[in-house]
Amino acid sequence: MGRKNRCEVARKALLSLVPVTIKENIAFRHHCFIAGKEGEQIKKMKAKYKVHVDVPPAEEQSDIIKITGLPANIERVREALREKVRQLEVKEMQVEMDPEYYPKIIWMKSAVISNLMDKFNVSIQFPPRGDVTKKSITITGCEENVEEAKAAISEKINKMVKDTVEIDSGMQFRPLVTVKFK
Repeated sequence: MGRKNRCEVARKALLSLVPVTIKENIAFRHHCFIAGKEGEQIKKMKAKYKVHVDVPPAEEQSDIIKITGLPANIERVREALREKVRQLEVKEMQVEMDPEYYPKIIWMKSAVISNLMDKFNVSIQFPPRGDVTKKSITITGCEENVEEAKAAISEKINKMVKDTVEIDSGMQFRPLVTVKFK
């Protein structure tokens, strides 16, 4: 109760303290980059902006991310998400390599490639197993991270040396290919 203009100011002040939920439309392909490994980026965003961010499970493949919090905080989160999407305008890059090295690189996948994917926040795909016609792997992520991951992978590939050794196993000669690291 009171004067109309003061009541309106009080009403706006009270409404700014009521949490609301909005739906932000962000392409599903960006969700894994926005969430980060084990939701790490979302957790940081929740703490920084004091909001709840709900990214739907991957099985749903939904483009909708729900944000709950105070209106002022929600607007800051929306801007942060939009900026992240601008940065994530996904870039794909091919890294050329001899298909003979695929098994060695894939063998390293659990140790080296997974670490590179985590370190640079990129996705790394190899051609289907047994397909020796494709001579490149695909790195997907934001441009800066893709460039850094490509450089790191190229460095690993350049450290590999190919030697052919013939071994006399009775009456047959079989070439043996080994890959060594410098």
